Amino acid sequence: MDSRDRVLSAIFLEEPDKVPTLEVGVSNIVLKKIFPSMSEQRKPVILSKLGLDSLVIWPFLNDKNNKQVNNNQYLDEFGRLFTKKISFSMSDFYLQGTLNSPERYESFPRPDPYDPWRVEYFKKYVKYSKGKIFLIPCCGSVFEVAMEAVGFVDFFKYMQSNPSFVRRVIKDHADYTIACGNALVDAGAEAVLDADDFAYKTGPFISPKCWMEFVFPELRRVVENFHKKGIPVLLHTDGNIRLLMDGIIKAKIDAVQPLEPTAGMKLSEVKEMYGDKICPIGNIDVAYTLASGTQNNVIEEVKDAIKNAAYGGGYILGSGHTIHDSVLPQNFLTMLNAAKKYGKYPIKMAEIYEK
Repeated sequence: MDSRDRVLSAIFLEEPDKVPTLEVGVSNIVLKKIFPSMSEQRKPVILSKLGLDSLVIWPFLNDKNNKQVNNNQYLDEFGRLFTKKISFSMSDFYLQGTLNSPERYESFPRPDPYDPWRVEYFKKYVKYSKGKIFLIPCCGSVFEVAMEAVGFVDFFKYMQSNPSFVRRVIKDHADYTIACGNALVDAGAEAVLDADDFAYKTGPFISPKCWMEFVFPELRRVVENFHKKGIPVLLHTDGNIRLLMDGIIKAKIDAVQPLEPTAGMKLSEVKEMYGDKICPIGNIDVAYTLASGTQNNVIEEVKDAIKNAAYGGGYILGSGHTIHDSVLPQNFLTMLNAAKKYGKYPIKMAEIYEK
């Protein structure tokens, strides 16, 4: 199998030739410590050579549409205020929402999901990849970006005082996700990702009841749109989402990432309870194991992940968030190498733990 077939097989809960690997982001800082001369153009092929099967790319955000507020701050195309004073290789630091009233929201120009840059960006990376790595574009965010555009406090207040406004904002973001995703599918995308943090490390931002009332209908509508086209939908959501898993399953999401272990997400539980309905992705600890653990720590955690979730197929291995700037390059490589070594089907755990 090639990377595309391997990843799609797992997403559709089938057993590929080996456990696939996927990341929603890989820091250039980390990669340049391995390949000092790495360019953005070479990144997909380099990741493929290292053993990564799939990479999420982000055409739904066009930084060319940012509006500079001052030397350090800017508004993105969704109305979120960021600062460059605190910046990472993959993102700047979110400060607040600016569309904190219905009037401000209505007067702010909506981003164009058909901006030609988005499809051009996707096609550019497809060309860069040379068919070696399976690229999955993020096409939007139903809840997270909507909440951040308005601002956390105001958004939550409006859920009580003006629920129709909140529904309108979430619907607009769902419409954007569908339109942007449809354009990317027409350009050749074979899977899409919705980036939607739903939870803190301790539990959901909003109650499961409110989530089902406000978020679920639009998330389900997004998924239905792509399923009619034969396109699977992946969900990226950090935090402890245990209380939302039944709703995520009901929305027919095909795969969920990253199952953040430091937020208490247990891979074995997700596989046991939902493994016949959804493909779990990730769960290798970034906060400790990949950022400061030993290579042996990484190997043992990869073995445990394979033991807990790879049986019968339907699991994709990866970090419990992203390969961010603080990840040790040798640990990233060790994770990928361990996945290749121990993730071959049929998996015999007795043999793995003897090695």
